Amino acid sequence: MEFMQEMMQLANKLEKEKVEGDLDRYVQMTSLPWFGKDILLASPAQYGTDLIMHGPIEAEVVFAKPLAACQPLQNPADILGRIVLIERGDCMFQIKSRNAQLAGAKAVIIYDNNDGTSALTATSFAMAGDKDTPDDIAIPSVFLYRVEAETILREINRIYKLGAKRKAVLRIASSVIKSKDVFNRYLRNPKYTPTRETFCPLSQGDFVQIDDLVVTFRFRFNGVDHESEPTEHQQIVERHVADLGDFVAFSSSAFRNKFFNLMRSAAYGSLGLNVKDEPLENMTEAITDARIRRIPPFIYDSYPGEYTEVRCTPTNKMVQCVTIPR
Repeated sequence: MEFMQEMMQLANKLEKEKVEGDLDRYVQMTSLPWFGKDILLASPAQYGTDLIMHGPIEAEVVFAKPLAACQPLQNPADILGRIVLIERGDCMFQIKSRNAQLAGAKAVIIYDNNDGTSALTATSFAMAGDKDTPDDIAIPSVFLYRVEAETILREINRIYKLGAKRKAVLRIASSVIKSKDVFNRYLRNPKYTPTRETFCPLSQGDFVQIDDLVVTFRFRFNGVDHESEPTEHQQIVERHVADLGDFVAFSSSAFRNKFFNLMRSAAYGSLGLNVKDEPLENMTEAITDARIRRIPPFIYDSYPGEYTEVRCTPTNKMVQCVTIPR
């Protein structure tokens, strides 16, 4: 009877959220013996990459050290390419996600520090960003209430106590994967482990990197800044566009123009000039259509000075470009 009541509450909540907006995110443990059978309701963040745009993330999960993640994390080797679990409290959500991103996390799950809270009874919300700082988060972040988080915490602690070699694998997404599909994947490949690929820094000599709909540009402005003359701004930006233009191919000139307008916006914004975010609907096809060839090192080396890295991320139906702190 208690189980049926919980299922009815869950169904009513899902139906209500379907009407009120896209606040539903899901966390599933896809490793053996769970195979995604438990579906945990989660909430999104107002910052970073949204799972609707990015698609599902599946990876091994580890705890942040320190658990509150309000300072640089002490276990980046464990975190690289994995989903990191962080406890709520002591600092803003965005600070926690930023520290996880700097440690190489693939995604973030922040869980409530108050006992007894549950998605079945609490109000859904999107984790607020810091209005006083740019949104420099490129990885997805979700929030779990305590009851839902306990399902994961118990399993991870059990694995640690047993000293098992296998790891807990989680999937976070805006949709649910069927348990039978996860199980069938296991039957086909019992040793399946998600890759530890993540939003990696650009390699030396790269001007641009595309990861799904996230575009990262690297500029060298050679001393040009927001106080420089407008002609200097234009010259250094158009030089980057011209040099990169020979090594990015598109199926149409329209896609090409949209992509390089995004690059211009990223560059001018990083120089401290006022620019507008590009609408995502105008950029999706252009970004996915781009085909990048390796740029000869001598071209990049011809730009003196330190590099500035700018990441353009889908955010609230726009592509928002922010400079990544070094």
